[in-house]
Amino acid sequence: FEIYCDADKAVSLWTAIMAAGKDEGLLPTGLGCRDTLRFECCMPLYGHELSEKITPLMAGLGMFVKLDKKAFNGHDPLAAQKANGLPQRVMGLELIGRGVARHDFPVKADGKVIGYVTTGSPAPTLGKNMALALIDTAYAKIGGKVAIDIRGKDVEAFLASCLGGRGLLQRLTARRLYGLRPGGRRVRPVLCLKCSQKKLPRLSVPVHQSAALYQPATLISPCSLMKW
Repeated sequence: FEIYCDADKAVSLWTAIMAAGKDEGLLPTGLGCRDTLRFECCMPLYGHELSEKITPLMAGLGMFVKLDKKAFNGHDPLAAQKANGLPQRVMGLELIGRGVARHDFPVKADGKVIGYVTTGSPAPTLGKNMALALIDTAYAKIGGKVAIDIRGKDVEAFLASCLGGRGLLQRLTARRLYGLRPGGRRVRPVLCLKCSQKKLPRLSVPVHQSAALYQPATLISPCSLMKW
């Protein structure tokens, strides 16, 4: 969540939050950290996976668009897009070759550009170079081979579904962090920084019910502070 406050109270609010979390090991992080966290869980960022040109349907967020409700801003264009078929879709990419994909890098297949990278970064949790990209629907097939133009060099990658809680990036993140299998509850012990003992975190909801489950914040630890 985000906190909004009067500008003249921002410093005192920040100081109070940091003081309240000091005993729990609270540390400030930058936008780069935030970006990799949301990226590994395939959460869209406006201006990247969502924009005036990328609709929620194209971003894989159709479950949040209730076209059967009364008219709302954008209802008619979204209804028409759903009826006529999506021109492009946001997909996950795992790079096979060496290189890091960045925002706006072209994605190619069959000798032509079929889309562009919306977010790209090394995934610290997975130890892989991953990306999200807007791909022409005709090529948006899971497992399809593509190439990403990284500063004039084509780097091979393959496509994966990522949004909607069922994607490759999310499954890999869950397995690496918590020892989970898709749709299951299996976990591995993690080291608690408070008592220095390995303990099993308790899941708040089944894995398949929430994409947000892949975030550490949704795990409940007896000692509250875990090392992944």
